[in-house]
Amino acid sequence: PSAPEDHTECNKELSSLKIDLQNALNDREETNIKHNLELSSANAEFHNVCCSLDELQKENQKLKIDIDELNSMAESVKNRNFEKEMNSAHTRFESMERSLQDRISHLERGKDKLLAGFNNQIVSKDEEHMQTKIELSAWKLEMQNALNDIEALKKERDELKAQVAAYATSLEAV
Repeated sequence: PSAPEDHTECNKELSSLKIDLQNALNDREETNIKHNLELSSANAEFHNVCCSLDELQKENQKLKIDIDELNSMAESVKNRNFEKEMNSAHTRFESMERSLQDRISHLERGKDKLLAGFNNQIVSKDEEHMQTKIELSAWKLEMQNALNDIEALKKERDELKAQVAAYATSLEAV
């Protein structure tokens, strides 16, 4: 292959590497966006569960106070069914509170898994990005060396042309 074809081939390779680099960057940005959406969704659900838990804890505390008041007035209260209903409601709220706490724990573990997976993907994409940059730099250096070689060959050709012309002139003079 001649020098211009090598230069064209180098430019094609350089363009291909630039496209690959841009695609890697686009993939990384898309992964970041997906992760942020998942994280936002998990955070919103986590917030809702925490709010529900807070409300249940407040209501549970109020029920405990009501039960304590009923227990202190138990001698004067004729209707035991009301106290039984309050105790039953208290038990249900405690069960719901445990359930919500379990759900929070589950969501926290899921969030941690998402973060770990995302961090692993970022490291992998960073490594790919760095490797592409290294390859691009190597191709740039190789292309510059080829251009330098072309320039040296052109200079040598011009010198040889000048020598041949001088030799032809000297032969004509003889």
